[in-house]
Amino acid sequence: MKKNAFFFLVLFFLTGLAWAQSIQVCTDVPYHSPNDKACKGKTYSISWTAEGHSELIQVRLLRQLAGSTSEMQVIGSNLPGSGSLNWTVPGSLPSGYGYFVEFKTMAGRYRVSTGMFHIQLCLQKAQPHLQVKPGLQVSQAQTPPVQALVYEQYEQGAIRMDPASLTVRWGTHSLAIGQNEEKWINIDEDSDLIDPASGGLRATVEYTLRNTMAKNFRFHVALSFGGRTFPPVEVTFVGPSSRHVSQAVVLYPGNQTLPIRVQATDILVDGGSNDVRPAYFYGKLHVRIYPN
Repeated sequence: MKKNAFFFLVLFFLTGLAWAQSIQVCTDVPYHSPNDKACKGKTYSISWTAEGHSELIQVRLLRQLAGSTSEMQVIGSNLPGSGSLNWTVPGSLPSGYGYFVEFKTMAGRYRVSTGMFHIQLCLQKAQPHLQVKPGLQVSQAQTPPVQALVYEQYEQGAIRMDPASLTVRWGTHSLAIGQNEEKWINIDEDSDLIDPASGGLRATVEYTLRNTMAKNFRFHVALSFGGRTFPPVEVTFVGPSSRHVSQAVVLYPGNQTLPIRVQATDILVDGGSNDVRPAYFYGKLHVRIYPN
């Protein structure tokens, strides 16, 4: 994340005359490139200077999405013509591209805005803490410093399923499903593997994810079958490594072949104005439960 301040000038018209420097802005909000992202919960500095007027200023966060622009937050109103503030990105904002900060006079006669940028969750692992038994005292000098492990932002293609398949296991049986493959499971309704509450097949789905880059990631990955998404599993990568995921599920029978997929639930991919959840696997599965 670049922290240099960036200046910009925006041309606009007032009663038919071009006004080139009505409001000048200096901020470390990373808007200068579509690849830069503002982190939820992080605080950024914003300052502005009025040129040729003394009107009060309003600062707003806007988002352009699908051709329309919406106000997402009023950062400040009735502010001095020249001033500054610190803005903390709300964690409640939807992740994605298309955000920009607008500066305008309260009367609406002058306005400028930054370029667009992403807003996303920047994950960071909490620094480990030492648990001390009651009655014991630990000198700070005796505790070696612990380096916090920072989780860097996802880049497209950094994490992939390797091999590009998943394995469904039930009882002593197993079935491997490759990327974009279609498979079937046949089982008798009297099997002790049938869940009596739902009528579905109790099974385990396993797959392996691999981090191909020298970066650290933490995220949640979810398995879905036939439109039902199972509780996500947290996965942590520290540099290039592989993680084997095994999850107990109930596969519901259906009258048709149902999609089964694996995807991340809280990683963003560059290049889109909407939230993008990278899918690591997509296939089709039909669970047939036959009467005795």
